[in-house]
Amino acid sequence: AKGELPVDAEDPITQELNFSSIPIVNIALYADYDLERLESVADHLEDRLAKIPGVLEAKVLGKQEKEIAIDADPARLEQYGLTLYDIVSAVQTQHKNIPGGTMKASGFRFSVKVTGELSDPEEFKDLIVRAQDGRLIRVRDVAQVAFIYTRDLQSISRTNGKPSLTLTVAKRTGEDIVSIVDEVKKILAEEEPTWPAGTHSLITFDMSKSIRHMVDELMNHLLMGVLLVVLVLSFFLGLRNSMFISTAIPFSMALGFIVLSYMGVTLNMVVLFSLVVVLGMLVDDGIVVVENIYRHLHMGKGRMQAAMDGTREVAIPVFTATLTNIGAFLPIFWMPGIMGEFMKYLPITVSITLAGSLFVAFVFNPVFASLTMNTRDAHAMEGGGGDWFERFKDLYRRTLQRTLHHPAWLTVFSVLFVASGIMAYGVFGPGVVFFPITEPEVASVEIEGPLAQDIALTDSALKLPELATLSMSADVASMKSVSAIVGSGKSGNHFGGGQAESHKGYLDVVFQDYEKREVSSNTTMAWMAKNLPPLVPGWKIRVVKQQDGPPTGKPVEFEVSGDDYQQLSWMADSLKGLLEKIPGLTNINHDYDPARPEIRVDVDREQAKRLGFSTLDVAGAVRGAIYGTEAAKYRIGKDEYKVMVRLAPEIRENLNGFDEILVSKEGKLAPLMSLATIQQGANIASIRHIDGRRTVQVWAELAPGQK
Repeated sequence: AKGELPVDAEDPITQELNFSSIPIVNIALYADYDLERLESVADHLEDRLAKIPGVLEAKVLGKQEKEIAIDADPARLEQYGLTLYDIVSAVQTQHKNIPGGTMKASGFRFSVKVTGELSDPEEFKDLIVRAQDGRLIRVRDVAQVAFIYTRDLQSISRTNGKPSLTLTVAKRTGEDIVSIVDEVKKILAEEEPTWPAGTHSLITFDMSKSIRHMVDELMNHLLMGVLLVVLVLSFFLGLRNSMFISTAIPFSMALGFIVLSYMGVTLNMVVLFSLVVVLGMLVDDGIVVVENIYRHLHMGKGRMQAAMDGTREVAIPVFTATLTNIGAFLPIFWMPGIMGEFMKYLPITVSITLAGSLFVAFVFNPVFASLTMNTRDAHAMEGGGGDWFERFKDLYRRTLQRTLHHPAWLTVFSVLFVASGIMAYGVFGPGVVFFPITEPEVASVEIEGPLAQDIALTDSALKLPELATLSMSADVASMKSVSAIVGSGKSGNHFGGGQAESHKGYLDVVFQDYEKREVSSNTTMAWMAKNLPPLVPGWKIRVVKQQDGPPTGKPVEFEVSGDDYQQLSWMADSLKGLLEKIPGLTNINHDYDPARPEIRVDVDREQAKRLGFSTLDVAGAVRGAIYGTEAAKYRIGKDEYKVMVRLAPEIRENLNGFDEILVSKEGKLAPLMSLATIQQGANIASIRHIDGRRTVQVWAELAPGQK
């Protein structure tokens, strides 16, 4: 497919949907001094973080690219009869190291190298472009040379109102998140005293926090489960028997951990959630087995015989009941799509842990019973002091007998009970959502201006809501930090790799931890949604909360497909209008990109042919003058910088600059305007395909409090 693309097309990007590439911790670095000094701090920290065992990648985001810019003056070029290609050729032929082979001399073997690569940006000014009439014409005679940041900024980043950089750390598959994050924090603590004064760091995202919380919850549930099992069952089966049954919880968990580890399954969020879910089911098998063993022991049998007979008698029912529980979760294993990748660990964990509880019930409990069980552990709720329990059993027995004598009425009642429950939930229930609606930890303020808007204008527009957000009083917001990103949209960018969008930007407002939060984050979001849009009229602003779980799309989403892209835009606008009339929906939009402004250079093929040029010659001249030509690489240590040759900014960034562009070929020169006409127009910015068809997506989100 790549061979069928146009010659000047950029290489296609193919990305694997790999959840291991998602960063586990983000660190914002911001300072009171210039960004260039901060970059050196970030680079050093990046090197240390990348060496942590288990880290897949550590990288710095928000760095501004530098280059050696050779900006030529077209008037000077014409005066000396030179072209941009002459400068490119001079750089390519003189800024180069060339191996010269090896030499044997004096008993040693020497490698020979011709060194021509320049070590100082100022040296590029002295490169010789041409020797003419005994005079050397150097680069400085026809161009300005500077080692500067690229003029076309891709992104701008700030934290708490100050220029910042972001370090992201991703782990290798199967590595421990908690230990890696602990090591990251340790390195941060070691490095901070060595930083220049005025340097600040802030951990804006820490995946280990939720892992630690889930582990703590699991341990609390585990301990509470054992205590409650012992407490409740001691009233019915005696203290010793309840202790037998309670061993099912830790032993089953241990068996589950061993098998999951052998299978290569990490202790992720879904596994921890699954262990909490299955916790209450682990004692079911043990209760049945131990109770039946006690019954046989009370019949006068020996402990060994009672253990064998009691276990054998209920083995099939207990085994069948466990398989039924496993079967209820098993279909989740075949759930398709991204959710299937997440949720498959639920049936795996539940099945393994329940199988472990079955093993404990059939092996551990009978062994314990055969060694220590005795008839003195009578049922505390039966016999003396338990008259009310006996009366309850008699009532239950009579009710059960009457019910079983009327199976038809029982069936009708059961069906009506289930149906009425479903209907009652549909009428009075709170609704259905994919993930529970909770207070967000992070809220985003997204801003979008006219397509192809200059990033500097987007930055100016975003600074207004950024300043208002930073100025929110304590009775409006409880927040840790505010991060601003200009040059990228946030929605849908879950795995990175999105293209630069100079007309978009967003704020990330990180709230205080829930237990420290004095103001609800929903209250803060409502304040921002009401007060921020009026600050930048004419711009699209929306306030959204951080998405929970894996990327799942918007709550309401339509796909409009067809061949006529213009017609699709009309249909998308109509559908958007219909959704706007539905109460409870907000942030209604579609992904049809309106026409992007463009300048068309229409080549007069006949005139070009008469003068000895082709369309490719004209295109090369325009691209070389405006975008420029990468003539070489300039190296400082391990870093490489482009050496770009192009026309001066006041020419290439001016619509009248086309008059200064010359087309050259084999010594022939011709003004661009003699070969082509320049027209301003517009074209479709991007086209989205789904299953090979042109598609426009229309979506809407739920307003706060809606379900």
